[in-house]
Amino acid sequence: MTAFMSLQQRLFGRTSGILSSGNCFVATNKLAASFFIKRGLSSSLIHLTTPAPAHDEHFEVERKFRYDPAKVPLLEQNKGERRFESVRFLRERHFTDVYYDDHVNDYSLTTQDVWLRRREGAWECKVPTGLATSMDSYREVTLPAEIADLLGNVLPPVEGESRLTRFVTPSSHADFERYLHARHGLSPFCTISTVRRSYLLDGELTLDLDAADFGHHVGELELVVRLKEEVAAAERKIARFCLEHPWFFDVGDEARPVIGKLSAYISRFNARQWECMGRSAVLRRKIENESRGVGAAAGKEG
Repeated sequence: MTAFMSLQQRLFGRTSGILSSGNCFVATNKLAASFFIKRGLSSSLIHLTTPAPAHDEHFEVERKFRYDPAKVPLLEQNKGERRFESVRFLRERHFTDVYYDDHVNDYSLTTQDVWLRRREGAWECKVPTGLATSMDSYREVTLPAEIADLLGNVLPPVEGESRLTRFVTPSSHADFERYLHARHGLSPFCTISTVRRSYLLDGELTLDLDAADFGHHVGELELVVRLKEEVAAAERKIARFCLEHPWFFDVGDEARPVIGKLSAYISRFNARQWECMGRSAVLRRKIENESRGVGAAAGKEG
């Protein structure tokens, strides 16, 4: 049994049919991202020929965890083993994510830790920032024109499409999807529908509980900070909060790390892509660091 098949057993208690593939790039991923940071660059979806507005930069410090759906009523009524100061239900959303890559050949986006998705008609591309923290760091790009420029820097054009040097403003999202396929050979490899219930805990922590259509349940606890220097304190605050309420937050451990929806989907339903990811030493190191990082983050609080 390979080391990565062993990891899959730790995550799911089994090793679903892993297929061998010799045509894989080295992969990176957010797999088992129980604690990570995103650098957010929020901007509105305006006409693509208009210059983008000034970015509102922030850092979303997040921790993933498993949760038991049977305990959600206790959360909503604030009747758990240890109560929160306050629980406020915010909203319930239903959405579908479609992820794109060149999955016919070598998964050239995911193997560079780049994630392109369409959610209810809106596009988003996440790329690593290289920010030095104990967590993953991603920049989010939401304007299709900017996404096209970004992909042009990380992907080669498909053969015969070298003349397409600049993205032309599409008249519809379908046009942009056709551009992605014509220019870079990108097409959907994963579709996930999710029910998400969101709460505000103790007046400052945002809690999202996701139930995916293929049976995977995962939660995320988030604090938003404006400065990079505030990230470490936010990490410690979230870690301490989870330790104070273990009856609801299962943050996992090295033996059974928390895994997000997309990684869970790939592991269960896309054996070839999972095998490509498993060939990466970078990915294995990230998994081990994140598993150890749960205890380390909590230990900083003494």
